[in-house]
Amino acid sequence: MTEIAIKAEELRLPAGAREALEDGARVLITRYGKPTSALMSYEVYVLVAPLLELIEAGAVVSPELLMTSDDIKLAQDLATDDESSEAEQAMIEQLLRESASQ
Repeated sequence: MTEIAIKAEELRLPAGAREALEDGARVLITRYGKPTSALMSYEVYVLVAPLLELIEAGAVVSPELLMTSDDIKLAQDLATDDESSEAEQAMIEQLLRESASQ
């Protein structure tokens, strides 16, 4: 992975962005309202750098490693959702009746 280092005085970063980075947040840089780049604290970077190297090398990476916290929450909810709602059950019964009559 190619990296370059720049001096802090060469980068004009708003105080709010600096504080967010110090608090462990990621800072998105936008152009015309669309994200173009992201900054993260060095501590976070050290954690994700090995994964970035694997991805850049074209290695097969487990999908679980690429899941966001929302993805993980959804997977957990789906894993515990073992009952159909009344509306879902009614729809299933209707589809079964329709398929049996064909």
